[in-house]
Amino acid sequence: MTTDPDLEAFLDAAQVYLDVNAFDSTSMSDLVTAFTRDPAPENQIAFRRGLAKGVLGMLSPGAYERATGEDFDTLEDLQAWLKKIGFAFYGDEDPSNALQPPIGA
Repeated sequence: MTTDPDLEAFLDAAQVYLDVNAFDSTSMSDLVTAFTRDPAPENQIAFRRGLAKGVLGMLSPGAYERATGEDFDTLEDLQAWLKKIGFAFYGDEDPSNALQPPIGA
């Protein structure tokens, strides 16, 4: 898939929760619930960073399609979809905030 561990974390979750053959009306909320309740903060951080990288254009449509079966014709189409996922998690927050080091780090 990809060598970026953050993108891998996001794609692993997408493969489970956003697969085109299993996606239904609860898939997005199931994904949000799974990752906001994940007891391991490093999983939440990696997922959030991977999603942010995808929104910012660092994830190819091909890599996303291999993980989920969802075909996007352009990077812009994929980014628009990933922004919807990002909004479900983080509202209007700028996705690039997830790529900043934590305060005090």
